Amino acid sequence: MENNYENLSDEQLADRVIHEFKADGVDEYVDSHAEDRKGLGDTIEKTFSKFGITSKVIEKIMGTKGCGCNERKNWLNKIFPYNKKKKKDD
Repeated sequence: MENNYENLSDEQLADRVIHEFKADGVDEYVDSHAEDRKGLGDTIEKTFSKFGITSKVIEKIMGTKGCGCNERKNWLNKIFPYNKKKKKDD
């Protein structure tokens, strides 16, 4: 799918985002991939990457080596962790 989002209206962009998430198995009630994520940082990284915004792209835009994305992701995961349901064996 083409990543030409700047020509979309806000409503079209919102529809595209919803479509992308549903195609990835995420709906408004159940996030089937949440068990792969530790917290908010992982979700933000996954959301940005859906639109081609990766640490490599940010490094290129900023003209630097290393953007601090991984540190921010880990920090967000620590302060906004997802509560994992414990299995009965735990």
